Amino acid sequence: MEESNNGKWSPPSGEFADTIRHLRETQFPHIKDAVYLDHAGATLYSKDQVVEHSNMLLSNLLGNPHSGNPSSMATTQAVENVRNIILRYFGTSASEHAVVFTQGATASLKLVAETFAEDESDVNKPSNEKDPPVFCYMDEAHTSVVGMRETMAHRGYRVASINLDSFKPHDSKIHDTSHTQRHINLLAMPAQCNFSGRKFPLSLVNRVRDGDVHISNQSDSPWTWKVVLDAASFVSTSPLNLHRVKADFVCLSFYKMFGFPTGIGALIVRRESAHLLSKIYYGGGTVSAYSGSEAFHIPKERVEDRLEDGTLPFLSILALKVIDFIDVDVLILNVRAALTGSNRFVWRTLATTPFSWQHTLITS
Repeated sequence: MEESNNGKWSPPSGEFADTIRHLRETQFPHIKDAVYLDHAGATLYSKDQVVEHSNMLLSNLLGNPHSGNPSSMATTQAVENVRNIILRYFGTSASEHAVVFTQGATASLKLVAETFAEDESDVNKPSNEKDPPVFCYMDEAHTSVVGMRETMAHRGYRVASINLDSFKPHDSKIHDTSHTQRHINLLAMPAQCNFSGRKFPLSLVNRVRDGDVHISNQSDSPWTWKVVLDAASFVSTSPLNLHRVKADFVCLSFYKMFGFPTGIGALIVRRESAHLLSKIYYGGGTVSAYSGSEAFHIPKERVEDRLEDGTLPFLSILALKVIDFIDVDVLILNVRAALTGSNRFVWRTLATTPFSWQHTLITS
């Protein structure tokens, strides 16, 4: 995109415009003549996604995964396959990470806030310590991240809002590993700001975990820091390799990535940090044994099995199998190119053209 001689910006043209036009006609016919400017709110689903998922549902008999009949066993295997597909998409595997299905990024963040603890006895137990563990969150975080502070504060954590200037290189005198590490602190940071689109340096994740930086005025002692990364906005247009970015917990919503299905998200947990998530409540499918009359239960061993209460929305989860069947990378790359290549033209047009805005409520 270039500025013309008269000082006005021109819309995309040439091969780039042809690619976008082809995608719009073949994969997004439901846009029709609309102008869709809410990609950050929800990505548009493609035609191939809907067709492939419909064909899969009509070709397979799928039952409740908590049962033991052939249709249920087929569902269980299909859901496990989807977990592996998701992990491959994020550059990792089941040996390093676990996919815990949730209702979305917000539910994933809430789950971390409610279950993060140094040991099982600390869950939902307010601390009266004079020097309690710390929960920090970035001041440009999403509402759902900021909401974690209420739960963490109730549980006895000292909470603080920070920014990029809060991260300082470790002083050798401070970073003295001979001291006993008393607590495990938690940092919640976004990979990308939902409001401004600002992307944060993901290198901070590893540096905080490895102790290469400390957070000024927030526990300069050599305590361990764990990181929960809100990646919901970031992964809609950017790749994320979790083998390289070693966040302990990663929260996301799939509709922001692929448009469909809605109501499904994930908490991706590093297995080495899975022991830090301990629940009090247990629902169907999360225990290996329990007694109705005695205070006795045995949680399932895998973190994904322990944290997923009740029957999963398995038919919706299986919609994510299309990641293997459609060229998602091409779609995302083209959407990303469209966004970055057209933003200047779009925003200049919106800022300089008088519009009579109208919103139409469409009902069936």
